Amino acid sequence: MPVNKIEDVCAILQMIDGFSCHSYGDMTDVIWWRTGSEKEYAPITFFVNCNDLFYWACADCEELTIENLPRLKQAIQEVQDAFGVTGKERPPADYKDEKLMLEYRDKFDKHFESGKWGAALFCCRERKMRPQIPYYKLIPKELVDMFNACGPERTAAECG
Repeated sequence: MPVNKIEDVCAILQMIDGFSCHSYGDMTDVIWWRTGSEKEYAPITFFVNCNDLFYWACADCEELTIENLPRLKQAIQEVQDAFGVTGKERPPADYKDEKLMLEYRDKFDKHFESGKWGAALFCCRERKMRPQIPYYKLIPKELVDMFNACGPERTAAECG
C-alpha cells in the first residue's frame, strides 16, 4: 500500500535522513522506494531490501509503512543493544594507543552494521520467518537468538 499522507511521507523521510547521518548504522543499500502513476505505488512506496534473506538468488523486499516504521526502529535498536553500541562512538583522544583504536574500530564497525542487521531482523519479524539456513553463516553470534525467535525452524527444502 503506497504512502499517501504527506505527514507519513515526511516521517519516513526523516528516518531515512537519520540513516544518512548514520544514527541507525549504514542503511544505504537497505531502504528503497518506488514512485509512479501506477496505483499500487503512487505517490510513493518504501521498501526494506531483503534479497537472499529467505531464499537463495531471490530479489525480495518488505514494504515499509508508517505503521511498521516503529518496528524497524525497534529492531535496529535491539541490534545496537546486542552489539553494545550507541551510535555515538567516538575515536579515543589518544590516537597513539593502538589497543584503544582497535576497540573503537570494532565498536564503529558494529554500529555501522547495525542498520543492515536491524533491517534483516525487521523483515524476519514482519514475516514471522527465520532466514534461510545458509544465511546463518553471516549472522553475528550476538544476533542468532533474535533471528531464531522470528519463526519456526526451517528445513533446507523450505529454503529453496
